[in-house]
Amino acid sequence: MEPVVLKRLAAGEQDTIVASCTDYLGGPHAEAGQPCPASFLTCLSCRNARALPHQLPVQIAVRDHLATLRPNLDPPVWRTRWQSLLDLLEDIIVHYTPAEQDQARREVTPRQRRLAADLLAGTWDLR
Repeated sequence: MEPVVLKRLAAGEQDTIVASCTDYLGGPHAEAGQPCPASFLTCLSCRNARALPHQLPVQIAVRDHLATLRPNLDPPVWRTRWQSLLDLLEDIIVHYTPAEQDQARREVTPRQRRLAADLLAGTWDLR
């Protein structure tokens, strides 16, 4: 990875809500050189995604918001729509200690909670 990309990732300049994108012009969902049109919900499953420590609070906010949706949706619908995202988030979050997870949960801001809600509502998707 190019040093300039690493610098942008570390600075949060390439954040896509729950991850960072190493190359939004070279993703699997568009022709080379075209901006990625995919939903931010799919970022974690993309080859260009990198989950970084500064994103842990919003990742936890999204996971927690998913947990609030689960009892309100038909189980097959919830599994089809949200299970894979929850699994990806859990795969990331489990790499942090319980203390780090608790600290990140305390650091979640109202803005991050809104981002999580908007992400799951599809507000950020291109239409």
